[in-house]
Amino acid sequence: MPNFGIDHDIKNVMTETALAEKKIGKWNVVPKKERPDPHPVDYFVPSFGPDPEMQDAKENEELARVQVWEERLSGKSDGAVVQKKIEEQRAEAKKAEAEAAAALAKADALEAQAKEAEDAVKKQKLQEEIKRAIIEKEAEEKVKEENKARDAEELKAKIEESEAKKAEDVKKAEEDALASKAKQQKMLAEQQAESDKLALAAAKAKAEADAKILADAVAAEE
Repeated sequence: MPNFGIDHDIKNVMTETALAEKKIGKWNVVPKKERPDPHPVDYFVPSFGPDPEMQDAKENEELARVQVWEERLSGKSDGAVVQKKIEEQRAEAKKAEAEAAAALAKADALEAQAKEAEDAVKKQKLQEEIKRAIIEKEAEEKVKEENKARDAEELKAKIEESEAKKAEDVKKAEEDALASKAKQQKMLAEQQAESDKLALAAAKAKAEADAKILADAVAAEE
């Protein structure tokens, strides 16, 4: 079988699809198993009975059939039978209307119950959210207090450390000052002792010189 290429209809569809995707974005087909659940369709639908116009048409059809065709076919007409059928149909219509009203009332009651249950769920969810928010707020405040206490302890420790270091520096400075003063006093004492030693040596030398001069003078007079 010869290959005549892509079918024109398919080609047109592909072209239109490409143009549409270019304008509004690519169309990604979601696999059936990954699609969300469809909207539920098994909800209650009340029956309000036959439509009034349809009921009137049915009654008129029945009346026409009895009055026209039965009269033509049998040559007689029974108005009581027709009226009875009409009354029966009206009774059925009223019954259907009453059933529809009951069904509607039941639907309203179910809807009210569903709304009440939904409100209860929302209320419970709101209470849980409020409770969770309170717990989170309390936890946050607790963490803030703990951080504040820890910062205070750290600051106190830093102040104590700074004061201790300052006291240590003052003590060391005092010790260094005392050591320097003692060293200076020792140096002065050593200098004074050396000075006294030199003065004593000079006095001794002078005394010896004076004694020699005196001895030489005495010897010369003799």
